[in-house]
Parts: sequence; structure tokens; C-alpha cells
Amino acid sequence: MNVAGHFIPPAFIYPRKRPSPELLAGGPTQSVCMLSDCGYVTPKLFVEWLHHFKDHVHASELDPVLLILDNHSSHISLEGVKYAQEHHIVILTIPSHSSHKLQPLDIAIHSHLKNKYAEECAKWISQHPGRHITQFQVASIFNTAFKHTATLSNAELGFKASRIFPFVDNLFDENDVAPSSAIDQNINQPVT
Repeated sequence: MNVAGHFIPPAFIYPRKRPSPELLAGGPTQSVCMLSDCGYVTPKLFVEWLHHFKDHVHASELDPVLLILDNHSSHISLEGVKYAQEHHIVILTIPSHSSHKLQPLDIAIHSHLKNKYAEECAKWISQHPGRHITQFQVASIFNTAFKHTATLSNAELGFKASRIFPFVDNLFDENDVAPSSAIDQNINQPVT
């Protein structure tokens, strides 16, 4: 998302070998389906997602796009970095354990989306007694939660709370960068 409330259509990652158009039935418009053995993002899938991202942001040499990411290992590959550079996408990875303060999506979207998706799943199960949710219902159920969560007000909140826009440079205080109590000890003290 960006501060103006534009959201990249989601990518659904399924633990499968073969794609099926039914996996995106009822899902958000222009969503993409990705497959991996484990159902998690991999460096290869991240590059595939970068292609999807590029198609929606229209970055150029005169108008590059900043992509803020956590330090997940799937986001770090030579192929991904080269692709981003070639397409005017500036990747900024944030330090470990800081996304709760620096990543607008973590601050204003992810927990709300997760809760709303859980509500929608419960609603679907109550409306379909005796059935269980399969991969073929995920996109449709997710779409309802996504529509409630992917809003301009939530995007603005994420960027404001992370102090990225409007920019504020005192997000962290001394407690945030202090050593942990496990190592903040006098090494000359006897161990009890």
C-alpha cells in the first residue's frame, strides 16, 4: 500500500504443484496465484511478486518507487535486487524486530486483516454446516476481509504511526536501543 491508499492486489501462495483458476475465484481483482512446495514465500516467488508489484506501481527513472520490506530471507536475492534496480524500485529493508514501529502494513493492516479474515471464516463455516474451508474458498473469504481493511484511512494511519509520512525522526528512544537485561549485567559480579 502507499500513503494515498492504493493497495497492490494480493498474491495468494498455495502449497500445491499445479495452478487452478478456481483458487482465485471471488478474490480481489487482479490478485495473483503463486505456488510453492511449502506454501511460503521463497526468493523465486518474491521475484515473481516483484513483477506483479512493478505492473501496479508504474515506477520510472524520474519517479522511482520505495518498497519497504522486512529482512525475511526470501526478500534477499541477487535476482530480486537486479530486477528492482532495472525497474526503478528502491528496496529498503528494515532492521529485525522493528516492523511493529517501521512497517506501515504491520502497524495498520496485518492484525486488522487477520482478525477480519478469522471473522469471515467463522461466518462462512456457520453458513455452510458440515463443510470445511478449502483452498478454493480462501480467496473469496479473504476478499471480504480485504475490502474492510484495505482503506485509505488505514493506509494513512500506518504511515502516520510509523512516522514515515508526515516524517518524524524521533521514533525510537533510549529504551528501544538499550541492551537486553540478559547482557546488561556487571561481568565482575558473582553468578548466583
